[in-house]
Amino acid sequence: MCLSAHFTNIRAILAEKFLVAVSLPVPYERVAKFEFAASAVPNAERTHSLVVEVVGARSNLVLVECKTDVVLAAAYQVYAQSVSSRTCM
Repeated sequence: MCLSAHFTNIRAILAEKFLVAVSLPVPYERVAKFEFAASAVPNAERTHSLVVEVVGARSNLVLVECKTDVVLAAAYQVYAQSVSSRTCM
């Protein structure tokens, strides 16, 4: 699947969602977390998180379902055998 197809999947899932929170989960790291909900009301249950990892040519977007912590889509697919510098789960 090409990169644009991954972005299309992420965009389709988040199309009707509202951005309700933004955080930097780990201080001094290049990771930002954007949380989305089905409605814009205060304290709405978060449905999805978009995690952005900014590391030059190895930057990535990962869309996670909040209830199950299941990865739904990633801009770049990373496999354990192709990465020796960090753990892939």
